[in-house]
Amino acid sequence: MNLKEEILTTLALHPEWDLFTKVRWIYLKTCIIFSYDWQYFYVSKEEKMRIYQSKLNIEQINKTDIICSTWCHLFIELLSLIGVEAWIKADPNLHCYVLFKLNDVIYKADATKGYDFSRVKIGCSTNGFYPITSDFSFKQCLTLADTLIGYKEKIYADEAIKHINEDFRKENYIHNQNFLEPFDYSQLYYKISLIQTLINSTKKIKRFHDTDFYLSYLGRNLFTAYERSEVLIQTFYRVKDNPDIIDFFLVRDDSKKLICVLKNLGGKFSLLEATNEEIDYYVSCFEGKYEQLILQYKK
Repeated sequence: MNLKEEILTTLALHPEWDLFTKVRWIYLKTCIIFSYDWQYFYVSKEEKMRIYQSKLNIEQINKTDIICSTWCHLFIELLSLIGVEAWIKADPNLHCYVLFKLNDVIYKADATKGYDFSRVKIGCSTNGFYPITSDFSFKQCLTLADTLIGYKEKIYADEAIKHINEDFRKENYIHNQNFLEPFDYSQLYYKISLIQTLINSTKKIKRFHDTDFYLSYLGRNLFTAYERSEVLIQTFYRVKDNPDIIDFFLVRDDSKKLICVLKNLGGKFSLLEATNEEIDYYVSCFEGKYEQLILQYKK
């Protein structure tokens, strides 16, 4: 992928965009293209340093799973194409982010720490793009830019999900609280079915880190506090041989014993009910917490 050419070609088609809108579009574009490299968490210190210091050629992108430092170098290089001054900062834990200057206002851009790689693919508002110096017009400029770009039509996806949650409240699906006995699992399963549909039907989210975030995000926003206590989401990973990763999704309901697996199917992660054979395979070949709990539960 020649990202430099793609950026310049698209920007040339939109002379009506001001510089702020161009920067915003480049930020969103990188979030759509790239995902966080989950393998970074499980490699040796030497390999971590190699990954941390790696850079991409913007005229020949051959890797789309990256970490904060790689994205920062790439973003700065892309901003230089439109004449925007930018530089990299790092916190005490070596997490990198970008500062850039427009019209005497300094902005922060951080696509990784606030999960914007994943949030943008869903269509949510962003966490890592904002001014660090006073700018009273920022929200207005951001709304205008996202509308011009076509990223925001009426509302962001996180606002839409809040509306879905309100619909649950109106239909009294929210009544499952920890003080009610017996617990009504039917409403929880209804929400799980909705989550499966949203995850499995989307074409915008395919890789693990994005799908794992989407699964957790939907659970946090759709389940009640007590329903969340009835659901276990646990990552299992394999580093040796062929690196691989999955999520177990277990509902603590003895009458049904639902265990789903967030796994890679043809390049896209989907949430599907697991067979006993699959559970045995993943628990024996992958590392993660709660192996005994999962094995005991499936019996």
